[in-house]
Amino acid sequence: MKKTITGMLALAAMVVGMSSFKSADATTVRSLDSASVKMDSLMSVDSVARFDSLSTGIDSLMGLDSIAGIDSIAGIDSIAGIDSISGIDSIAGIDSVARIDSFTRVDSFSRVDSVSRMDSLFRNDSLRMDSVKGMDSLRTVEGGSISGKVTPADGAAEVEADNGTEKLKGAVAQGAFAIPAAKAGTYTITIVGKAPYKSAVIKDVKVEDGKATDLGEIKLEQ
Repeated sequence: MKKTITGMLALAAMVVGMSSFKSADATTVRSLDSASVKMDSLMSVDSVARFDSLSTGIDSLMGLDSIAGIDSIAGIDSIAGIDSISGIDSIAGIDSVARIDSFTRVDSFSRVDSVSRMDSLFRNDSLRMDSVKGMDSLRTVEGGSISGKVTPADGAAEVEADNGTEKLKGAVAQGAFAIPAAKAGTYTITIVGKAPYKSAVIKDVKVEDGKATDLGEIKLEQ
């Protein structure tokens, strides 16, 4: 009898437990449904998820033609293509500078006879080098010079000096002549006259090292 009562009580307890478990599940599901239903009010809020008022209204900034495509700045022809600067023919192709014939072919410089034949220096007594005869560094300059003056000035074209072993020549410029670097010795000087003037010959002209031999004025006859 006791076993029967105990078994009935256990069965009753099991039934009650199962019914209470079912009621708990039902309560939990119903509460979740209410939450999921309430979430719809957030997930479908158009003002948040779609922001039409902002995304569609930003076109006025992203597509500002007046800024991104300002032709007056990006394509200013008056600056990027100023023909008056990049193609100034008067500078890049100045023929008067690149082809100045008067500079590249200045005959008056390359053939200045008045410098290469400066007779006025060879006849200057102050350049006889007497003051530097004792300087060993200058004693390598051997020989003397022969100079003179022809009258008339245009009577002769050149002068010859012959010492028997070699013949030296000097030009006559404005009546004056000079033969530099003549070795020491005795020379025969010939003034080669131009028509109608005759040549003049001067013999036994002595030349010493480091000294200038001045023949003075030589008059030519017709």
